[in-house]
Amino acid sequence: SYGDLITLASIGLALIAALIAALTFYVHRQARPLLAAAQHLADIEARLGTYVGKFAGTGRPPGGGAAAPPVPPTGRGEPGTGLSTSLALLANRLDGLQQQIVTRTDELTKTNAELDRFAFVASHDLQEPLRKIETNIDLLQTRFAPDLADDVVKRLGRIARSAADMRQLIEDLLWFSRSATRPLRLQRQGLAALVQAAAADTADRFLQRDGSLRVTVPEDLLVDADKGLLVQVFVNLLTNAAKFTPPDRPPLAEVAAALDGDKLVIAVTDNGIGFDPAFTEQMFEPFQRLHGRAAYEGNGIGLSIVRRVVERHGGTVTAAPRPEGGAVFTVQLPAAP
Repeated sequence: SYGDLITLASIGLALIAALIAALTFYVHRQARPLLAAAQHLADIEARLGTYVGKFAGTGRPPGGGAAAPPVPPTGRGEPGTGLSTSLALLANRLDGLQQQIVTRTDELTKTNAELDRFAFVASHDLQEPLRKIETNIDLLQTRFAPDLADDVVKRLGRIARSAADMRQLIEDLLWFSRSATRPLRLQRQGLAALVQAAAADTADRFLQRDGSLRVTVPEDLLVDADKGLLVQVFVNLLTNAAKFTPPDRPPLAEVAAALDGDKLVIAVTDNGIGFDPAFTEQMFEPFQRLHGRAAYEGNGIGLSIVRRVVERHGGTVTAAPRPEGGAVFTVQLPAAP
């Protein structure tokens, strides 16, 4: 019966939701050792630089200790020196640090492989049952709609919307994984072309509400970038600009850029609802939402993807509310030499 079909579809969606939640927990758990390993590797590199720099400048071991005591003569005409002892200590220390670097690199490689496997599962095993649910719901709605009771039609509509939300969540999770694990394919790009591609992808969101989107990026600004990832940065920022504009006003956004020394500074401004500066950092955390899902769509992952991609390109991204309303997101990227 129709009721049984709806019950089965609801159970299927609930199972998929549980699986997505488990995978979300998994990727967070795997990301923590990845970040810790990266930080440890950076600490090791900093310690290496400090050690060598201090030794080269003072002839003393690091840490402010006294110079090593003289080494007794060897009996072969070689004068004993504190330098030879310090060099031996340095060599032993460097061997230990090199082994730590190798160990941490192996851990990073294994964690990246696990994240890649997660992306494969999400893209194939999760989407296949979801496609079947969507197909069957669409079939029920189109073929049997005249014979269905109103409450059944409403239930089918809710299931269809839930399935669409799950599909979006899967796609967001895939982008979240790719933004950290996909190797960068850097090529010399015109910044204006990248921003224009993102503007074309999001233009309908503004036009449907009688809004406008303006791009004022000089054609001579160049950046070494992964085109697909960097375009997604501006797609996410412009999508948010349209999405977080109240329904009683048309969305307005502008992307402007300029060269500041060796940096490209790109500002994305909007006339949306703005935000409390106290929650600036929270906005860039994955799956963090400042507003309820009923008020604004989305899974709270777009800005975390923006930060990941920008930082992998050697840049930074900041956000600030505008006094006249709305917000401005400022992206800084290294300019191509």
